[in-house]
Amino acid sequence: MKDHKQIGRLAIRDEGEWINAYYAMPGTMDGSILLASLRRTAADRPGVFDAFKDLGRTIVGEILFEEIGARPAWGGEDRAPEHERAGKA
Repeated sequence: MKDHKQIGRLAIRDEGEWINAYYAMPGTMDGSILLASLRRTAADRPGVFDAFKDLGRTIVGEILFEEIGARPAWGGEDRAPEHERAGKA
């Protein structure tokens, strides 16, 4: 099995009335790129938030495939580090 290197991540953030999906570098939100936004009221409906996360993974996968010719291997979800948590900004 090949060794994998993390070259970025999908970061989902609850920011006030919006849930935002970003492409971010490991360990920081500095320079992150906003990929998609979803109203909180829509995200609260059954299945919608999971579909939004899947959409974010698809977007990141397509961008990386275009740039490096490979799709990401997705691991499990991690909570945002304390210094990245904004609460309901």
